[in-house]
Amino acid sequence: MNKKNLSLFITFMLLLAIVGQAWLAMPLLSDKVITHFGFSGKGDSWSSKESFFLMQILFSFFIFLLMGGISLFLNKLPNSALNIPNKEYWLSPERRESTIEAFSFYLNIISSATLLFFFFIFREMIEINIHEKNSLGPTFWISLLSFMVFTLAITIRILTLFSSTSVEKDKRSEKN
Repeated sequence: MNKKNLSLFITFMLLLAIVGQAWLAMPLLSDKVITHFGFSGKGDSWSSKESFFLMQILFSFFIFLLMGGISLFLNKLPNSALNIPNKEYWLSPERRESTIEAFSFYLNIISSATLLFFFFIFREMIEINIHEKNSLGPTFWISLLSFMVFTLAITIRILTLFSSTSVEKDKRSEKN
């Protein structure tokens, strides 16, 4: 199994974890649950537990289908539809396949991170509703900060990877 397929598999497993978590939690929730929190972290909107369950599933499937679908069909897109640094170099016929493979891998990693973030957020919301609290706990803030740092790091990694070409690296090594 290549890296792209493994990352897509991990993303799918996270999707199943979210669905399983929602399915197991639904009977434990009251009929009316907090579904939105204001900037202060206090609950400010409620809905039925069925709507909450449906929201979790739809958001998660949307992320999986959007990002996973894009990663599966990147190789079908024309070069003009792809926006990466040094496009001419990285999407030249001899490099295009490996570039698309790498880009798909990173897209699936971002998708996995997003679903993992959703998993922890939904878990926090379930805990708040089961224990009848009215505010977000530290799990939310830790999850949010971790997600933001990871997203920044993976974005820097992608930009670093595609910002230079081996031709530029060869020229730099010749000067040294």
